[in-house]
Amino acid sequence: MRTVRSLPRPRPSIEARSTVTRWIPASRHGFNVSVTSPKAPERASAIVFPMPYDYRIDRLALDRMEILAARTNRTVVGVESPGITLDEADPVSASASSVRADVLLAQIGGDYRPAASLQLSAIDDVLGGLPTELHLVGESLGAQFSAAIAGLIPCRSLTLVEPTNCVDRGWRGLLRQGKLLRTIEESRRDQYVAVNAQRGWPPTLPFEKSGSHAAAVDRRLKRFRHQGKYALASALGMRKSLASSLERVDAGLDVVRVWRGIDSTVCLAADVAVLSARMAPRLRVEETVMVLDGLPAGHHFLTEMDAMMLFADTLAGDIRHPPETVASS
Repeated sequence: MRTVRSLPRPRPSIEARSTVTRWIPASRHGFNVSVTSPKAPERASAIVFPMPYDYRIDRLALDRMEILAARTNRTVVGVESPGITLDEADPVSASASSVRADVLLAQIGGDYRPAASLQLSAIDDVLGGLPTELHLVGESLGAQFSAAIAGLIPCRSLTLVEPTNCVDRGWRGLLRQGKLLRTIEESRRDQYVAVNAQRGWPPTLPFEKSGSHAAAVDRRLKRFRHQGKYALASALGMRKSLASSLERVDAGLDVVRVWRGIDSTVCLAADVAVLSARMAPRLRVEETVMVLDGLPAGHHFLTEMDAMMLFADTLAGDIRHPPETVASS
């Protein structure tokens, strides 16, 4: 296990630009794909970053991906969960995309591969082909999608941040986690956004908290008959642990890196230990613990921009070196 501590630092110049494409094929499985490119990216190498739970690609997500692109010198591709999307240019008319019943049923059963396959198709279309060298980063529920993608195509690295399902959970455990995410961890997320503004970062808010109109749009979209049913399917699938997806990853990948906040209420040291034991000897789980300066390092610690900088810099080093040469402490 290694421990990293995020400290306030002067805000750097971030030289990266984002474009967002709304992917709407004939099947109507529409959602957004963002492409964030640094000034001179490594060719044929990209980081894929699926969105966590019911979050969508908004300005706050793009700010984080621009840091990731600039610090790793790689194109970063963000992709929303099928069925959970937002057209910020016209949010009022946004509605749930049509997602096949078999995709939803598979997700409820803990198999995210059909949904991940849609994400890969969207990335392939938007980029005009999949990158030769693929690095996967998944935060929260995005960890499950990243693990599922790694089970569909070869990847060079897999980094999971605050996965909420390192272990199998019963209904009671799932409900408890949902409550912690909505209360303690959401409050911490708000705190990180406030700290960003205090430290000179753009005071970027999540879309749903950017004003009363946006909040009303968000509430409408999250109703069950709109996008709520897709978020629920994703949540129910988390009863099964990540191991069910990691067992299917390409044989060329022998290590998965798991990051957790030291104060997280939903990704615990004991959970990571259980996942590590379950995956051995097929996959080695390398754990990194994030500590924030003067703040609780909770589930959304990557929302705090100094922590995002440290994560991006550490990831850049991990990508450059084979797993067996990465030092731990």
